[in-house]
Amino acid sequence: MSTQAEAKTQRAQTKTTIAFVLAFMLACLFSQDWAGALRLPAEQLGLQVRVYAQWNQQYLCLAAKVPDPMLTGSSTAPMSAPEHDDAIEFSLEIPAPQGASAHRLIVSAAGGMILLTRDARGEWRPDSSWVTGPRTLKFVSSPDGTLNNPSDEDVGFVVECAIPWEFLGGEPAVGKDIGFNVVCWLQGDDEGLASWSPTVREPQHVGDAARWGRMHISPGSTLAKAQGTRFPCPFVAHMPFIDGKLSANEWLAAGILEFDKPKPSPHRAARPAERTGVVGTLLAVYRYDWQAHPAPHGGTSLWRPDGFPNTSDQPKEAAGPWYSYELLDWHRQQLEQIQRAGIDIILPEYRGDEKARRTWARIGLDRLAQALKERRANDRGYPLVGMMLDTKALEGLDLKSAEAKQRLYGMVRDFFLHLPREFWAELGTQPRQQSAGGVPVLLGEPDTLADWDGSFLSYCQERFAEDFGGARLA
Repeated sequence: MSTQAEAKTQRAQTKTTIAFVLAFMLACLFSQDWAGALRLPAEQLGLQVRVYAQWNQQYLCLAAKVPDPMLTGSSTAPMSAPEHDDAIEFSLEIPAPQGASAHRLIVSAAGGMILLTRDARGEWRPDSSWVTGPRTLKFVSSPDGTLNNPSDEDVGFVVECAIPWEFLGGEPAVGKDIGFNVVCWLQGDDEGLASWSPTVREPQHVGDAARWGRMHISPGSTLAKAQGTRFPCPFVAHMPFIDGKLSANEWLAAGILEFDKPKPSPHRAARPAERTGVVGTLLAVYRYDWQAHPAPHGGTSLWRPDGFPNTSDQPKEAAGPWYSYELLDWHRQQLEQIQRAGIDIILPEYRGDEKARRTWARIGLDRLAQALKERRANDRGYPLVGMMLDTKALEGLDLKSAEAKQRLYGMVRDFFLHLPREFWAELGTQPRQQSAGGVPVLLGEPDTLADWDGSFLSYCQERFAEDFGGARLA
């Protein structure tokens, strides 16, 4: 009896030891693989994108961990322009008897997204059906760091999403392959892209499904990594919570793929310094009359009669109701892009006639001033400000007359009364151009004027010095 009892005790101890060893091995796996994937700083993790995939009967679940020491992004809304931010793109091509369907889901580090669906002609079109129906896409983007702040170093961002199979033609055939690729869009220190499929090297390649890899719909839940450009996506019964946290217990049985991001450029932006009075080297006109809302808001409509944007270039944050001189956030985004481009002085294009002042001209200028104050208060760089005067407001006037001179100067004075003096730009003395320097004011085309000579310049210079404590115009 004692021998049996001792044997039973020994077996129990052996089981306990085995259980402890297994627990220890799992803990090591968790701490070295998953925990490292979740929390290691960018310099320890390396610039390697890690992607997870699994499926259940309702959803295709995808996640990505993207290291990024300089998080950049402004797209925060559905159907915006995340491809202009630091972003992750999942590309899917689903075979079907009637012809393959293809989709590209792009999610920004800032939280915005867009879905592009390939139409019958092979062109990619924005498609809002995944975010507007009774059943919608589940997605979250979670940055670990501060967006658009070049003075610090970030860790990166996580994206989690769950796509209902009904959006992809129904529950998949187990054991089959579907077209698949992952692209990491890069902004901030470097711009461009990195792709899991090695044949996708340029932006024009991204939408070419023939260059993508393959996702294998697997029936099992065995932890597996991608081999070449074939990526296993195992069946996992439980549903991960889509919260941007990438919890290890929710993705432990997922398929994994990894690919490298290019190393960032060695230069880092310096902390912004006090810039009042610094002579600028690069000037740019700042047009701020755009209005995406219909009349009677004033300004220039963002939309043409055919429904396309009225701008000559595609807005970085895409055309939409957020693109308006009335919105403080719109000016914040413009200043961020201006700062990143290295522009020293902006010249807001001001139209000083009564209608423009009553609608967009003053309101937009006040919003710009507020955005500049915020950047100054937060010790972030900002451009200094001169003026671009739209001379259409002076159409038909003779600037040699006293009345026209007063009207012109009144517009200049009104502009600078709405702009705090600490943001005024000042050009230095330039002997070669025989210029004493001063606050830059650029006049628009003179074609609309009836006549003019240099006397209006002297008049404006004298009045400006009287009204603003000896300040000069340049």
